[in-house]
Amino acid sequence: MKNPLPPGATPELAAQQQAHLRTRYDLIENLTETFGFLALAEFRGFSILQKHRFTDGQNDGAVRELHWLPQWTFSRDGQFGDFYYNQDSQFGIGIGGCQLALGEQNRIGSADLPRTEFVIREVEDPLYEIALIAFVNWAMARKDYAAFVEIFGLPNGVVIMPANIPPGQEDTYQASAERVADGVSGALPNGSDIKFPTSGFRNNGPFKEFCDAQDADVVLAGTGGRLAMLTTEHGGLGDGPAREHTDAFDQIARADARKVNQTLQRDFDQPELCEAFPGQPACVYFELAASDEEDMKDFANNIYLLAQSGKNVSTDFIAEKTGYEFEEDTSPDSGSVEAEPQHVSSQNHSNTTCHPTLPLSHPMGEGRGEGNSKPETQNSKQI
Repeated sequence: MKNPLPPGATPELAAQQQAHLRTRYDLIENLTETFGFLALAEFRGFSILQKHRFTDGQNDGAVRELHWLPQWTFSRDGQFGDFYYNQDSQFGIGIGGCQLALGEQNRIGSADLPRTEFVIREVEDPLYEIALIAFVNWAMARKDYAAFVEIFGLPNGVVIMPANIPPGQEDTYQASAERVADGVSGALPNGSDIKFPTSGFRNNGPFKEFCDAQDADVVLAGTGGRLAMLTTEHGGLGDGPAREHTDAFDQIARADARKVNQTLQRDFDQPELCEAFPGQPACVYFELAASDEEDMKDFANNIYLLAQSGKNVSTDFIAEKTGYEFEEDTSPDSGSVEAEPQHVSSQNHSNTTCHPTLPLSHPMGEGRGEGNSKPETQNSKQI
């Protein structure tokens, strides 16, 4: 467990909360898909999942699935207002119109759809806002690029006919000149000449550079402005651009993991802990611990140097940092302690106190099967 614990907490309470929260996460059937769906908020602006719960057995009331619906089945009242379930994807609902068109029963945060029954992640500057503009520019440039290639791609010739064409031979001379000008083989009479006026424009089209600029805008937006993702054509073999791209993607993955962590800690961990431990401080939280290979090497070297200098490091701390599982050393001179990798780690900064909340009783998904309905004593509906 991480230290220090919040004021008023004990190691025993932290261990109980850790076991409870880990059990709750283990019960979620689509946890891996949940991570991916929450990460897609970077592209789409928001991700909304509703908690589907077990309705019988020893796990009655626990979250069985974090169910997601397509983004177009939700509307928002303005830029910062509440989300509404828009089952029929009604279009053109203006500010203040969600309440009238969809009703209070479809507002997330209402008595029918309590906010505690949802996991919602929002992104202020989603990728689609940048990509949409870039795509429109790119598509227009490609259209003009195609027209440019059609006109200037193949050289068009202009034939200058000789003087003193014999009377009556004008049509024959003209047909021969047109075949040569169109690129078809043929012969021209003595004294003729051919010019290619469009040849000087073939390499001056700005369209490719413009299209490449739109691609670069999307890449930079999707990678958080990391210029290393644009260096492929300037690198070579070995650890050049491939290593730079790997490092950039690792940074992106760690950043996204931290953001997903924050969403789950707020919308899943806190309600679960407050329901199971009312009035107690929250000591633990879930974390996607993305490890960095180089950092782990440095960390292991530091542990080794500390051990050489006579400083012992807790195996619990090492297990939490590395994810390694340590077995108890039964040798007589060993002071090691058995440790397990901590999927759920304790908070070292939260002073939050859990208070009783509304019952977490809002399942989702009408028509998804007979087992999805809540007992009659619960007053909530599924989307």
